[in-house]
Formats: sequence, structure tokens, C-alpha cells
Amino acid sequence: MKVRVKTTVHMPEVPAEVEVEGGSLRDLLVRLFAGVPHNRLPEGLATAIHDGDTVTLSLILIGGG
Repeated sequence: MKVRVKTTVHMPEVPAEVEVEGGSLRDLLVRLFAGVPHNRLPEGLATAIHDGDTVTLSLILIGGG
């Protein structure tokens, strides 16, 4: 299945569309980044994705001094 990927910052290494065999967010993130923990979804990385879904990746920058 094909899933569109949007980002809020320029990330040239992240493709605009990804072909994944599995049907979960974990499968997509493993394909993109070899696994990124995400605990805000009720089903976590087992959250189902479907053909034609769009996943938006946001980069949150935290500064310090």
C-alpha cells in the first residue's frame, strides 16, 4: 500500500510517498527511521494505517542553554 508522508520541516531523506507491506504506524516508521517510539496514540505503533493515508511528521525543537 502507498502512504503519503508530510513533514513540517524540510527533511530530504524522508520520501513524500512510501510503499509499506504492513498496515501499522510501526511498519511505516520502521521503514522510514528503523523505529521511532510514539506513545501518544491509544494503540501506539500498532495503530492501523490504510492505503492512501497521510502521516505528518513534526520536528519539535527544544533549546537550552
